[in-house]
Amino acid sequence: MATLVSLTLWTASTRATDSGQFFLRTSTHVGVGNVLRVGVSSDGVNFTDLFLTPTLTNYSRDASVTKHGRNYVVAYTDQFTSSNGTFGVAVSSNLVNWSQIATPKAMNTNLITNWINNTWAPEWFVEDDRYYIIVRVSLTTNGIPNERDTLRAPGHGYMQCLDPGTWTNWTEFQPIGGFTNTNANDVAIAKFGDSYHLFYTDQGDLMVRRSMEGPFSGYGAASNISSFEDVVDAGEKARGSFVYRPFPFEGPFVVHLGGDDYRLYFQNLINDRTWTVLSTNGMVDWDTNSVQLVTYNGSNSFGHGSVMKISGPETLLALAGSRVRAESALAESANIRTNPSAYGLYSGLEFTNNRRAGQADVIASPRTFGLFDRNSIMDLNLGGVMLQKQDTSVLVDLQVLTSTNLSQGFTNHPASISFPVELPGNKHFLRIRALGPQ
Repeated sequence: MATLVSLTLWTASTRATDSGQFFLRTSTHVGVGNVLRVGVSSDGVNFTDLFLTPTLTNYSRDASVTKHGRNYVVAYTDQFTSSNGTFGVAVSSNLVNWSQIATPKAMNTNLITNWINNTWAPEWFVEDDRYYIIVRVSLTTNGIPNERDTLRAPGHGYMQCLDPGTWTNWTEFQPIGGFTNTNANDVAIAKFGDSYHLFYTDQGDLMVRRSMEGPFSGYGAASNISSFEDVVDAGEKARGSFVYRPFPFEGPFVVHLGGDDYRLYFQNLINDRTWTVLSTNGMVDWDTNSVQLVTYNGSNSFGHGSVMKISGPETLLALAGSRVRAESALAESANIRTNPSAYGLYSGLEFTNNRRAGQADVIASPRTFGLFDRNSIMDLNLGGVMLQKQDTSVLVDLQVLTSTNLSQGFTNHPASISFPVELPGNKHFLRIRALGPQ
């Protein structure tokens, strides 16, 4: 086993992967109600959400992902304490919109005399176009105090899907040969060459068994691979977290990086953060110095899940980033609509009321706002005129002008009106004053 050199290596660079390849992770989005979370990453450590608002809104913990044709398929825990022993299967063609299409039942009446009450942590294993689900079933969700060997009936087993693409026809639940540990949780299988590696947790320790016979038989003695737990514990303590030693880990999952390189993901059971460690010799040893904390959008990653390495359009990472930004913008817009005053804005109703009140204020007192009122218009257009008499009279010549509105020019209407006004005695001037409308 590799030994610890420096705790500063928690943030060391990850091993390079093939050009154009990236990682897809499905897990539980605990923060929004135990629903599906999907993220992508270029290094397998730092992930970005593909969406913030899940389209698969039912209970969907422990999501495991695989691909069939052009579709992505997840299997997940649909009810941890269900009474029908089922798990869920959902499909998506674009990694954003998901729909549940099946709820297979983990049941074999030849093995189990009682109804299964609890089914959890389904995990895909795919080989030669055959699709299997490894799943944990039990009559209980935890053991009797001081008697941990009680997660029985019958523990882990597998089911094969007989109609991949439809996902509704499954074989009966079958036990895994050579694997009888009833305390085991969260089984995942990875293949290297001709050997199969069965990863699981046993009372919090990460364990592995190997088989040369096949994925579901011939497993030998267990090996404890939790040698890097001190690194994880130190990392948790550095983050101010309490570390509960007896049951530190769960949810192991392995992804093949290429050649002899593999990456193991696992959870700190108490704090629920996801960590990862590398093997460069076909899962024989795990490099303690490579331990890193997995992140989502720069924050801690939570929830049991799986990772697959895929090749595809390089725009997917950009899509993830743009989707996060777009949904954040939508959320911000919703906040603004809900509480516009917090942003120095008015609601639509406030705007309408303010506009009407402003109109009423202007109409009531236009001069307050520097405007002319009706009297001002009369004074300007109908002011007085002064005439001087010639001889004994003044000839008044008036021309009436009309217009359709004040933005149009005025025209004569009709002919001018002329009439003399006598000014007897010492009256020399005549003033005509417009009285306006009467």
